[in-house]
Amino acid sequence: MPGLLGLPKELLADICSRLCPHCFQPVGFSCHLDKLKPLRRALLLNLMLSCKTMRDVARPFLYHSVAAQGLDTVSLLRTLAQTPELGFNIKEITTETSNPPRGQKLKLDDHSLKFLQGLIKRFSPGARRQSVIVFPRWHCEIKHAFPAILESVQFSLLACLTPNLESMEVSLHRDNELSFLPLGRLHRLEQLTLITQKGELSTSLSSANKIIREAPSLHTINGDGVHLERRLPIHRNVRTLCLKSSYFSRLDFKSIMRTFPKLESFTYNTGPVMDVFIKATPFQVGEALMIRRDTLRHFCGILAYSGFYDTLEAYDSMASLRRMKLESLTIDIESIIPPNSDLQFEYGTLFLDFLPRTIQEFCLYGVLASVYPDLLKLAVEAPTRFPNLHKVDFLRSYLQSEWTVLLEAGFNKANITCSFQQPSFIEKAVDGASR
Repeated sequence: MPGLLGLPKELLADICSRLCPHCFQPVGFSCHLDKLKPLRRALLLNLMLSCKTMRDVARPFLYHSVAAQGLDTVSLLRTLAQTPELGFNIKEITTETSNPPRGQKLKLDDHSLKFLQGLIKRFSPGARRQSVIVFPRWHCEIKHAFPAILESVQFSLLACLTPNLESMEVSLHRDNELSFLPLGRLHRLEQLTLITQKGELSTSLSSANKIIREAPSLHTINGDGVHLERRLPIHRNVRTLCLKSSYFSRLDFKSIMRTFPKLESFTYNTGPVMDVFIKATPFQVGEALMIRRDTLRHFCGILAYSGFYDTLEAYDSMASLRRMKLESLTIDIESIIPPNSDLQFEYGTLFLDFLPRTIQEFCLYGVLASVYPDLLKLAVEAPTRFPNLHKVDFLRSYLQSEWTVLLEAGFNKANITCSFQQPSFIEKAVDGASR
């Protein structure tokens, strides 16, 4: 076996993926198998299919990340049920609920149906079959109600069969509550990612309530295209919350801050498609963040994609951040200087009064020419006003090149790393149209 385990990992990865349809390679993983000559490749493929020793050793060795969608989920569940030792090796799962094409039905055969019923009875002692599997809203026979059956039990069954699961990515087509069987537990789950499928408006973060409740070790939650339909269960271990292309109201922000009492890092990005749903001003977002003033150390908020921001006044700015204990801050210029505000004419005090003294890294998104004097003063006074500041980034900068050179020199003199990123051609076109 030492010779087999000495093979390059990319070769084992390819062997593993061909032996098991559930295995997949992590993003960015490159395999050099395609560079082999046709004859050697053919010999290797035959070896993969015929060598039982290689199959038994290679598959458990790399069987840590699996992906399942639709009927593949049943296949994965059957594999795990037949070879329990593989379930102990799985650390990451990517799964997707099913959305059959219009006019088509995904059917479960009798064998698969009996298999699922057996698993449910195994992990749900005393549960009535009808209450677990039959969903009246589908108004059809149980063997034809594939989406309802599988979406309701797949996450729980996967959790029961993978006791060492650490990361789960769930892609949803609709706002269904992800239910759990009595013996479904996620004791070691540390990271949960909830993604809204393309073509859907938004998925409620609340649909993962039961997953959050059953994962005591959970410390990171990621959401893409989500909203908050109802309050999440309080979780005292979550440290990081990252929400992209999402939309929250003022009350939603406050609810989130109260739900995670130990939250240290919060990222919120509205995304360009959520214009009509933005209902929280920068001031209201800042007031909600104050609830976690003692724990929150990192905040990234890109809020101003919405046309709603064009109506904001000076009193809507996120002024409360100066009272927090943030170590890193990423924010858009509109949250500091609302479009209808005259603050951009009060040079020399804005950023010095806005940033918390504890700041170490500052990133400004959307740098306008009107704030150049204030940024220059920040470079000069940073060593005394913000002694811990060591890095500043300016994204989507509209400053002249001469001003950029002067600012870089000023920050470098203060031993602060400084970088600028110019807006893309598309961003310039969008900005020009909006003005």
